[in-house]
Amino acid sequence: VHNLPDGQLVASGSHDGTVRLWSLARPGPPRVQHVIRALVGQVFAIAFSPDGRFLASTGTDRAIRLFDPQTGRLLRTLSGIQMIPQGLAFSPDGSRLAATSTGRSGVLLWDLGNGELESGLEGHGAEAFGISFSSDGRRLITASVDRTVRIWELGRKPHDRSPVELVGHRGVVVAVTYTPDGQLIASAGADRTIRLWDLRGGPPRILRGHGGPVLSVVFSPDGQRLASAGGLDRTVRQWSVNTGTLDRTLMGHADAVHDVDFSPDGHLIASAGGKGEVRIWDSSTGQVRH
Repeated sequence: VHNLPDGQLVASGSHDGTVRLWSLARPGPPRVQHVIRALVGQVFAIAFSPDGRFLASTGTDRAIRLFDPQTGRLLRTLSGIQMIPQGLAFSPDGSRLAATSTGRSGVLLWDLGNGELESGLEGHGAEAFGISFSSDGRRLITASVDRTVRIWELGRKPHDRSPVELVGHRGVVVAVTYTPDGQLIASAGADRTIRLWDLRGGPPRILRGHGGPVLSVVFSPDGQRLASAGGLDRTVRQWSVNTGTLDRTLMGHADAVHDVDFSPDGHLIASAGGKGEVRIWDSSTGQVRH
């Protein structure tokens, strides 16, 4: 699940091969604005470009497709990918698209100006999942089956891009994200913990509370809160970044919760779970809006 930067649309991807665009522009329940048949197979990842011009999706057919989120029209297909992409992230200026994939020890990076594969970054000891750009676009972070988080410096020449490795998780690391100011990284995964890494130094803070693998983490736009999706425990949790304490637990999903995202103003949280369920929550009260 992912929010359009203007806060008017929420996109959700499904194992039925569709991407649905939900309009929040009017009062009342969200309405489906478009149903995009993204692929034959399962959708694994979606992402809006920062300017809202593109919606990227990918899944089991090993292609990345760029759609117009206002019309649902297919604009471009990035093909020739050897393995199945798992995660997607646009650079802050929208000029690049990065993807992690199965069987790949790093990340693939495309130049969207010409649609060509720019480079591949290798370093993980196993396939990578979560991926995120820093706010200045100079760094990428990835989460991997090898239980590490890696930080890649994109400004360096390809032969000098050895990543910084963050070690501590006791299981597969599934999700990773930066704070808007780029000072903190949050990572989460199969060990049921969230770790907050301060890039200025010191050991990570560990947030515990989920009853199952943590599948998604996202910072609020002001960087003061963190939302997490608890997979099989069927909850979304909201944490204080400053104190590391749990602010509230959002309950109501009927199945595992796979993904979570804040609205651009931070007032809403969108979550996606099993059985095709998407929920919109009020982040200040924890109540379900829709």
